[in-house]
Amino acid sequence: MRWGYVPTNSSNIKWLVSLSPGSTDFSRIPGIEPRFSGTSESKLTLKIDSLNQTDSTDYYCQSVVDNGDDWCGCGLTLKVKPAITPRPPSVYLLHPSTEKMSQQTDSKLVCVVNDFYPETVTVSWYMGSTQLSSGISNSGILMESEGSYTIISELAVSTFQWVSGLRYTCVVSHKSLSSPIRKVVNIDDPIPPSIYVLPPTFEEIDVKKTSTIVCLAVGFYPESIFFRWLVNSQVKAASRSQTLPSVLNTNGSYTSRSGILGIMAPLWIVAVVGGLLLIIAAVILIHKKTTSSSRSETADFRETLNLEPRQESVYQNVYYKVFGQKPYV
Repeated sequence: MRWGYVPTNSSNIKWLVSLSPGSTDFSRIPGIEPRFSGTSESKLTLKIDSLNQTDSTDYYCQSVVDNGDDWCGCGLTLKVKPAITPRPPSVYLLHPSTEKMSQQTDSKLVCVVNDFYPETVTVSWYMGSTQLSSGISNSGILMESEGSYTIISELAVSTFQWVSGLRYTCVVSHKSLSSPIRKVVNIDDPIPPSIYVLPPTFEEIDVKKTSTIVCLAVGFYPESIFFRWLVNSQVKAASRSQTLPSVLNTNGSYTSRSGILGIMAPLWIVAVVGGLLLIIAAVILIHKKTTSSSRSETADFRETLNLEPRQESVYQNVYYKVFGQKPYV
C-alpha cells in the first residue's frame, strides 16, 4: 500500500510513503522530505507536517493486491490557504438613535468591531466602572471575503440612563493587541463632521446660467451646526447661502449641507480655467458640552476647494458652449 500525489504541471503520481505486505510501519520513498509519513494503527493514513501552499494538490492511495492494483477512490484534493498575520480590530462606538430617544423608548449603543484576525475576540460593556452582563446582544462573528472577521455588539439603554449623562464603555480584547481597546461615549460627547466641498455641475451652468457650490457635513453629533462661507478669504453674508436642516442618520449622527448661491456662471468658468476663485467652507459645529465657566464649546472645521488652472482652449470652448459667445479675455 502506498500514498502519493500529482505534482504541478504533471499527470503522473509521485509516491511519498509505502507499506510493504506484512509490515506495520510505512517507509518513505527515497528523496522524500521527513515531514511526510504514514500511520497504520486503525486506518492507513498519510500525515503531512508543516503544511504550506505548495502542498495543495491531489493525493492518491493505492493498494497492491494479488491480481493487480486497487485504487481507493478518485483521489483527495488538499487546498492550503496562506497564513494570515494576526490583525488588530478597528472599533467604532455609535450613539443611540436620537429619534428613538425622543420617543421615550429604549434604544441601543452599537459597538462595531471589524477587520480582525484570528476570529477569537472578547467584547465587554461598562456603565461607569461597573461591568454589565444584561442587555447585551452580539451578532456572532462574521467572516469577511478577505479572511478577516467582524462582530457587532449592541447594548440596550433606556432614555433615562442616557440623558442622565452616564458614560458607557465598549472594551475589546484580541490576541493582536498589547492592551484592550476602550471606546467611551455619553450624551455630551460630540462627533465631529466629515466635510466635503462639491463644485457646481455643468448641467446647472448650462440650464440656469448660475452655479452653486455645496458644502456637505456628514456624521456629526449633536445636530446643531452652523456654516460660514469665505470667498477669497472674505466672509460672505448669510443671505448668499442656504442651509438645509440637519437630517438624522440611522446610526444616530446627522448630515447637513449648505450651498453658496449667486455665483454667476461666467465667474465660475473663469475660476475653473484660471484658478482665480478660492472657496473655503468653514463649518462650526456647536457642541452641547459646556466648560467649567458654562460657556458653549465650538469647533471650527475647514475644507478648501482649490481650482487648478486649465488650458485656454478648454476655457474658451466651455464658455462658448454655455453662453454662445467668445469670452472677454
